[in-house]
Amino acid sequence: MQAKPVTSTLRYPRLAALAFLLAVTLVTLAATLGILWLFVPEVAARTVEQALLLALGLAQVVQSVVSWLGSVL
Repeated sequence: MQAKPVTSTLRYPRLAALAFLLAVTLVTLAATLGILWLFVPEVAARTVEQALLLALGLAQVVQSVVSWLGSVL
């Protein structure tokens, strides 16, 4: 008796795998920050501040690229 091959019912298995890895990464980062916050709150606060500044900087870069593309096209 041979076993039937297992086939995936997912429509986009690579996208599902990417979403899973992103979720695991975010949960790991949140847990790390939580543990850091428990033991060294000043460092955790600085880390959050730097992350927010980085996100704002990236948003400005994306906004600049989009406006440049709008003027070129």
